[in-house]
Amino acid sequence: MLINNKEHFENISNLVEQITGLADRVFPYYKAFAEEVTSDCITDINVIERELDYILSYCFDKRILLLYKKILKKIYKQYPAVVKSYVDAYYDMFESDEGKNEEFFTTNHTNYTNERSKR
Repeated sequence: MLINNKEHFENISNLVEQITGLADRVFPYYKAFAEEVTSDCITDINVIERELDYILSYCFDKRILLLYKKILKKIYKQYPAVVKSYVDAYYDMFESDEGKNEEFFTTNHTNYTNERSKR
């Protein structure tokens, strides 16, 4: 039995809305976490890695991707191998491998973030 196209589209649309809603709900928590890491309030790499594992699953959202990058930039000097593994994990989940070393920290998502914050 085939699902009609309209029903299929509505199911996908509902799923996208639910996923976006989840990202909207976790964003304030991860924003506060990123601020604590970048201000050296949280320095335990085990805690940081645990949260990065969770944050990674929301990196489809550009706002959360920016937080992910912010945390990785902060810990890079002390933990370059950890940062490399999280950059690789991001590309495995969301992007192709082309140019991953050059592009990851240079991609600017500011316009998207500003647009989302106006909502």
